[in-house]
Amino acid sequence: MKNTIQRAIERYNQLNIDELLKEEILKRREEYAFIFTYPPPAILSNISEDHIFIDFNRNKVRKASIYVHVPFCTGKCTYCYFCKTNYKSSKFSIKSYLNLIKKEILLWQKYIDVTRLDIGSIHFGGGTPTCLEEYQLIDLIGYIKDIFDFKSGREITVESSPETLLKNDRKLDVLLDIGVNRLNIGIQSFNNDILKNIGRRHNDIQAKEAVLLAKERGFDNINIDLMYGLPGQTLKSWEKSLNIAGGLELESYSFYRLRKHPDGRYHDINNFPAEKDIVIMQLMISEKFLNMGYKQASYHKFAKKKNFVQKQIIQKRGIKDNELLSFGPSAYGYFNNTLFWNTRSLEEYKMFISKDRFPVWKGSILNKMEKISKSMVLGIHTPKGIDKLSFAKVFGVSPEHYFHDILVQLERLNLLQLTEENIKLTYRGIIFANDICSLFYSEIVKQKLAALGLKHGIFFNKFKY
Repeated sequence: MKNTIQRAIERYNQLNIDELLKEEILKRREEYAFIFTYPPPAILSNISEDHIFIDFNRNKVRKASIYVHVPFCTGKCTYCYFCKTNYKSSKFSIKSYLNLIKKEILLWQKYIDVTRLDIGSIHFGGGTPTCLEEYQLIDLIGYIKDIFDFKSGREITVESSPETLLKNDRKLDVLLDIGVNRLNIGIQSFNNDILKNIGRRHNDIQAKEAVLLAKERGFDNINIDLMYGLPGQTLKSWEKSLNIAGGLELESYSFYRLRKHPDGRYHDINNFPAEKDIVIMQLMISEKFLNMGYKQASYHKFAKKKNFVQKQIIQKRGIKDNELLSFGPSAYGYFNNTLFWNTRSLEEYKMFISKDRFPVWKGSILNKMEKISKSMVLGIHTPKGIDKLSFAKVFGVSPEHYFHDILVQLERLNLLQLTEENIKLTYRGIIFANDICSLFYSEIVKQKLAALGLKHGIFFNKFKY
């Protein structure tokens, strides 16, 4: 019986990936990009709350999700460019930070009627929210549930790390007691050498112990994050991580390819896997988990229930008519046809809130064309792809009206499937999902990015991460 590596290599050859990589349509101007928002950060302008609430209808009932950024961590990972601070040495106390979050929410309440919001999910990310003490978790999560009249049984996710769960296992009981029903554990690898190289603060045994402990305490919806394309990673070491992960039999898994930030932090490292091996690593994921009966819920997610993750992706990325309210530094959201990013600086965030000002930093008001592009860019990632009928109802025309040439070319390369009902990525297309979705950027966005020498533009320009 062939192992996962052999099957993935066989699949790589069957799909003729070497030839596909030569196609002009898939050539990159910068490093690999994971596209999760639109328009891309590199071309956004300065905005304020005035832009968000232009022509705002306070009485309209809106479906929405909530994201809360908790920037505290137990240390610094080498690959991480998110807004974070060490919870032990930070000059920002957790207590004062939680008060700032509450004040930011109160600022929103001046504009919105929370009773007109139908909140489908709440996600606490970071950072590592489980750096907080039990009483702080109760305070933060309870406050947000009360303010937004969150209905029992809907999804509440908290991101965590093995070391914070094992240090104080009572946190798991507390999380369950206050209604958290989905736990995300950032593991990244089950290889100790790789974990050390990327600055993680746990080992392979502790990673497994944290997952098993969460299961034992009653969490039946656990997701873990794993990364590939890391320095020193081989097909063999990746296979081992996948085997261990699969053996845990979790509800879902997220797999992230390393994104190299353009600040040059990796310029002196030369032991990255080759591009071919990285694609094979990606194929190993699908070979492993599809054979186990999991559904591919998106480019990077596998789950036991595809529809559950489909709903989750739509809620958390502001797809369709779902609003995304986000709080905390570096948090991004979609509201009232506007993409907004809060300031990435903790100091600036504190300054804004202390002056009763929204901490909004960059963003864009989406006109009809940008809403069309957003629908394509973010929708093509989802399991169901683009529903043509829904698209036509919202925008008055079919996707082919705007993107005919691109769609025909992608279909010719067997990267997507065009039917009368929808537009979906093929198995071959899923491998290049991020390269494909950037093809649906509007012409104005493409021109702005080209002027910067970029194609994807997922990082803010001239900002220290």
